[in-house]
Amino acid sequence: MEAGHPYRPDRAYGAARFPSDPGSLLQHAQKLQRFNLRSRKKLEFKPTRTREFNELNNFVGKMTDKAVDDYISLKEFSENASHELQTPLAIIRSKLELMSELNIEGDQAVLISDMQNAVDRLTRINRSLVLLARLENNEFECKELLDISRYARETVNTFCDLITIKGLTMDYRIEERVEVKLHTALVDILLNNLIGNAIRHNYPGGHISIELTGSKLMISNTGAEPQAPTEEMFQRFRKGTMCQSSVGIGLSIVKQICDMSGFTIDYGFSAGHHIISIDFPTTFTSSKLLQNDVRSLHEKTQL
Repeated sequence: MEAGHPYRPDRAYGAARFPSDPGSLLQHAQKLQRFNLRSRKKLEFKPTRTREFNELNNFVGKMTDKAVDDYISLKEFSENASHELQTPLAIIRSKLELMSELNIEGDQAVLISDMQNAVDRLTRINRSLVLLARLENNEFECKELLDISRYARETVNTFCDLITIKGLTMDYRIEERVEVKLHTALVDILLNNLIGNAIRHNYPGGHISIELTGSKLMISNTGAEPQAPTEEMFQRFRKGTMCQSSVGIGLSIVKQICDMSGFTIDYGFSAGHHIISIDFPTTFTSSKLLQNDVRSLHEKTQL
């Protein structure tokens, strides 16, 4: 330290790692927390008096700009692909229906039926892949609680007749007013996929059990042992051995819904039963932890 000059902490070695106006760090962290691809708004940061932070701001700005552009391109591609595929599929389906009304022999009827099944399968795959793309782009944001108990009862009642026709038995226990953060457009998809899979991948005389509490949803069903590790069943186009007509995307959709909603899903097989368990999150979220970390860093820069 030179004689006649007071000590300046901001000139000490390593002081440039923190901005001279620490409030800007907190503001930038809050901007990053609020960043949402769906808004299509690019991030803009105010210049600071620290060169390193200006460089970091430029890098983060370019990165988020690219993320916004990629999101818009992918969203447009998904929408266009879905729209363009629907028209030829509808034409093929209508032509096959006309052919089935003609005087055709047994072998021809079988071929037409196979083609109709293939078209129906392709239609389901198209819809499922578009839904997965929308889920991965976080297009279903939810900020309010919904009563999943009511939806669970409605779904169980919907499947009762099919369960009887399939020769299955079912027991269920649904607690009153279990509230979770889940988009209303996704709750039916989640429950229909889970219970539909429990029916589809079962055998005559099998059993289904459903339990919903304030902390978790558990669905188990009898069925053949999976030939692949259970954790791989969430991958796209992974199918069980009981239903070869399945598209193989249902559990991928369920997993994506759980991930974006903050749920933890687990799939296991024990004593001849497939068991899927979904744990609902606690109210203390990771965003609060991040806010505390930022406040702590802000306090340190003021020391």
